[in-house]
Amino acid sequence: MNQLAFSGSCYWCMEAVFQFVQGVLLVEQGWISKQKEPDKYFEAVRIQFDPSIISSEELVEIHLATHQSSNQHGLSARYPSSIYTMNQEQFDKLSMNLILKKEGPERSIITTVEILAEFKSSLPRYHNYFISNPEKPFCNLYIRPKLERLNHLFPHLVKSSLSNYLNIY
Repeated sequence: MNQLAFSGSCYWCMEAVFQFVQGVLLVEQGWISKQKEPDKYFEAVRIQFDPSIISSEELVEIHLATHQSSNQHGLSARYPSSIYTMNQEQFDKLSMNLILKKEGPERSIITTVEILAEFKSSLPRYHNYFISNPEKPFCNLYIRPKLERLNHLFPHLVKSSLSNYLNIY
């Protein structure tokens, strides 16, 4: 089983995005720290995925496309744009991938690659927020646009169940 973790927006948003990606087997939302700063935690998701269905590079592409990965914003300190790896091999591979992106037309990417230090799950009452509350104002204002972007940019990687949620309104 392969794992990656991501930060960059609220965990409700990231959880919803990755719950609708083919090959993602489990999405856990919570708080994450990196090896460089093990006492500082950020909202994040940790995912388990099947690499025979989706690659780590495709997951990174989805992450970059569904949050503000190319510019600082008012909540950048709270929601840093990062990819968290589980080991040095993943770190090296995804770091090189991101370096190549930063040298190309996507050079404004501010996302970093980190090695995960610790992950703490959020309270169960917050899990599956979008799936449980698709009609809530927060979901319509913040999560739905990310899901629409996911569906538009990566239709070949989206689970068919997403259309059930996008067609609610």
